[in-house]
Amino acid sequence: MTVALTPLRVAPDLVVRETVGVRPHRSRGFRVGLEVMGDTRVVHHYGHGGGGFSLSWGTGEIALALLDDIDAPPDRTPIAVLGAGSVGLATARLLQERGHEVEILTADRVDGTTSAIAGASWYPVGVFAGAPLTEVSGRVFEDAARRAHARFADMVDAGVGVRWGDEYVPDNSPDRIEAGHGWVFRRLRSLYPGGELLEGDAHPFATRYAFRYRTLFMDASIYLPAQLEAFVAAGGVLTHRRVHTVDQVRALPQDIVFNCTGAGARQLFGDTSLTPVRGRLFHLDPQPGVDYGVQIDDFRYVVPRQNALLLGTSWEPEGTELVQEGRDAAGVIPEIRRVTQR
Repeated sequence: MTVALTPLRVAPDLVVRETVGVRPHRSRGFRVGLEVMGDTRVVHHYGHGGGGFSLSWGTGEIALALLDDIDAPPDRTPIAVLGAGSVGLATARLLQERGHEVEILTADRVDGTTSAIAGASWYPVGVFAGAPLTEVSGRVFEDAARRAHARFADMVDAGVGVRWGDEYVPDNSPDRIEAGHGWVFRRLRSLYPGGELLEGDAHPFATRYAFRYRTLFMDASIYLPAQLEAFVAAGGVLTHRRVHTVDQVRALPQDIVFNCTGAGARQLFGDTSLTPVRGRLFHLDPQPGVDYGVQIDDFRYVVPRQNALLLGTSWEPEGTELVQEGRDAAGVIPEIRRVTQR
């Protein structure tokens, strides 16, 4: 069944602002592991690259399972969580659901984290350099992804900024559409229902074909404050404090610490396998009728929010200490315009 779509309007003079965030990319995949530092047990939970928002609840469940390895009491254990982005908030909420007393320590306000400016459609790409072949196996990744997707799906219609919507992949080649999604999409195909290949006038894009599927959108401007509100309502404590050194981590009153610092883990815990990746988003005013997403490739996409239409890039392969996403940020808007407008 075809659906009449309101065409996108994309032009440089429609951009109202730009935002830049730093993502924690590890070519070997996200890190979920336990490290003992004297009397302090640190559970590491970071390094998701471009998939942190999408995977947060699933990798959080895997991280919490490590508590069983240190014989942590089943409830009322004081636990510190470092970081208040999507990964930190999900981890804190999961700990609360198990009955623990949780304090989040963060240098940034929740609305000042990288997660707050994420596009945040459910699309856990940018986690690996290709398919997972090292620390994180395909099985672990798929398990985390499916757990996270189920959790987000349960939040739909709960007033926390999570909804189902259509996403389109425009291209002149069906084979390229399939190949462009790569390993992640093929492995998780069942989580993208309603796949339909549209041709010609059945879609408004400047390509012969457009593949449409259903996916989840998480509006960070609504979702993150809602998670923080739920965390505080459940007795959680939010402390604005930057933790600079491992000695300061060991000096915390909590004996168990969850490290959800993202890119900050490189400096704080010396993880040199983590590469900070700078991502740029172009914000347009919302456009009536444009409530769908567009995935042009792993580097260019469109995501609708309640208060903005986001045009963005995804990631840049490693090679420098801090790399800029999208290879050529100036080319993002012209390329999106070329593909989406006839």
